[in-house]
Amino acid sequence: MRDGHVIIAVGNDGQFHRLCRALGVEALGEEASFASNALRVVNRAPLIARLTARTLLASRAELLATLEAATVPAGPINTIADVFEDPQVLHRALRSDIASPAAEGGSVPAVRTPILIDGEPMLHPAPAPGVGEHGAAVRADEAWISAASRDRC
Repeated sequence: MRDGHVIIAVGNDGQFHRLCRALGVEALGEEASFASNALRVVNRAPLIARLTARTLLASRAELLATLEAATVPAGPINTIADVFEDPQVLHRALRSDIASPAAEGGSVPAVRTPILIDGEPMLHPAPAPGVGEHGAAVRADEAWISAASRDRC
């Protein structure tokens, strides 16, 4: 795509043929080297190169609309900005800003689960830890040490 990324989840021969038709490369779907999923896996590199050449001709929105019309499973790969602009995230008020003294501005944005329990949103009050932030405590925890010893046996 010219302006972003999508994931295309073609899991069977019918979907593969619909993808090829949607991209205007029907002949690709008839080539012997791509006749089955097993062959498409073996010949993945040339297949991806040829499909990518076609997907680069469209915008992300155009490609997604085309694939949806062809009933080819696909979806956007969102940037962080895309996530916070998503209509469902906005409509359901899923954005939360979690206080974090380590963060620029004092908080980090997060998307909470849409699940409500007794009408209350579920959100952990602390931001995700930094890399290695809790490593020493975890390694010193007897429960983890015992579990690790059992796993080695």
